[in-house]
Amino acid sequence: MHPITTPPGARGMPTRTRSESGIAMITALMVISVAALLAVLAASLAFHSQSTSQVDRKRTQAVSAAEAGLDNALLQAQSQTLPCTSTGSLQTQPTTSSYSVTYKYYDTFPPTGASLDCSNPAIVATAKAVEITSTGTTNAKVFGDRTLQALAKLTAIPGTDFNKAIFANNTLTISNNTTVNGNVGNDGDVYATDPFNCANSLTVQGSVYTQGGATLSNSCTIANDLYAKNDIVGSGNGTIGRDAKSSKGNITLNNPRRVLHDAIAFGTVTAAAGLVGNNRVSGATIPDPPSQPFPQIPWNPATSPGKWNTGVAPYQFSNVITNNACSGGSSVYTTIASLSAPGPDTIVVTNCALAWSGNTSISFGRNVAIFSFGGFSTSNNFTMQSSVPGTTRRLYWIVPYNAVGSVPCASPGITTGNLTKFIDEEVFFYSPCNISAANQQATKGQVYGGSNVAIQNNFTLSYVPVPVTDIQNSTALPLGYNVDIVYKRETKSTS
Repeated sequence: MHPITTPPGARGMPTRTRSESGIAMITALMVISVAALLAVLAASLAFHSQSTSQVDRKRTQAVSAAEAGLDNALLQAQSQTLPCTSTGSLQTQPTTSSYSVTYKYYDTFPPTGASLDCSNPAIVATAKAVEITSTGTTNAKVFGDRTLQALAKLTAIPGTDFNKAIFANNTLTISNNTTVNGNVGNDGDVYATDPFNCANSLTVQGSVYTQGGATLSNSCTIANDLYAKNDIVGSGNGTIGRDAKSSKGNITLNNPRRVLHDAIAFGTVTAAAGLVGNNRVSGATIPDPPSQPFPQIPWNPATSPGKWNTGVAPYQFSNVITNNACSGGSSVYTTIASLSAPGPDTIVVTNCALAWSGNTSISFGRNVAIFSFGGFSTSNNFTMQSSVPGTTRRLYWIVPYNAVGSVPCASPGITTGNLTKFIDEEVFFYSPCNISAANQQATKGQVYGGSNVAIQNNFTLSYVPVPVTDIQNSTALPLGYNVDIVYKRETKSTS
């Protein structure tokens, strides 16, 4: 028997020829080609998108860096020292960004002409405008930098030559229950150009600086430093809260006088064990105490009124009264007493030697500055106070610097005694001659004497810096600047 065979296609399957197999191969190749083309196109699109993203990131980071530089520059322009350049970096990922800033200052606003020489420190006295250019960049390899620019008006915040609670341009003597409180913490500093003599009870919540020597006895206590040029001799049970320093002399501490931190002297430090809390250093080379000239406040009828009335707080003394009648119903005393009603801040100028006594009380409804070429004195329960309890006024007792030919001088000066009180008043005592304050209840303000200053007999002063203008020999820098932004814009980058 022969086997039964099934011919091709007998089971319902199509029969392929050699030509049909070639067509399948071509189709497969075409599919692969299309897929490859699509893959290349997708890769190209992905690369393009990645490149675009890199550019966008570069732009964003560069602009952000430039903005950061601009904002920081506007902040720096508010400081006491005006910068010429500044740089910085930002903690950005995946690339680091940074900024570089330049400043151009002008002595007019709006700016005109050439900019000021930024390397000259004198620009702080003349700058009225600043143009700031900030360039931001990153370390990415694509695209360029971005640059922003701002123009701002600068308005100086007046500095002060008066940063001490008590200033003596000669000898400072303190005795009998005197307290100098600080304004913000222990900042009630005291300064003397000649020896500082402290007897009996004293507490200074600040530092004491003297261009002479210092003698402390009994319970004289200084919260911060005692910094003298010449010898320091201490006795009694008081303390120096931080350092005792003598730049040209010796330091001698007699038990139980203590220095809680270091005792440092150009010469020798002599003290029993336990009287110096930290280091005692002899033979040291240290600078002299910071020197400060006595500020000169004149009164010139042609120019001073305008300087005391700039129209900008706190200098708004728009009312000036001159009265040289020393007695009678229309005297300067009557003028001063009439300022109890509310009104514009007032300056009273007189040649009289002002002397109050006999249970006198005067109220003020405004800030008052009294310029007396004859000086001031009080006795027998004298009071000056705000007319509104709890509302603080400013009161100036000023013997003008041009009232005398030279300093030191004994008179015209300022003398207070026998229960002199200033209630709700921040008081500024100023004389180129001697000042003596005694028997005075708690006072807020400052004391500046161009000659000897004696503080004694139950005197308490709480340091409050009182604003003063028209200083003839001012060396004070502005405290800073108010910055008013005119515009911010993007400008062409140089890279």
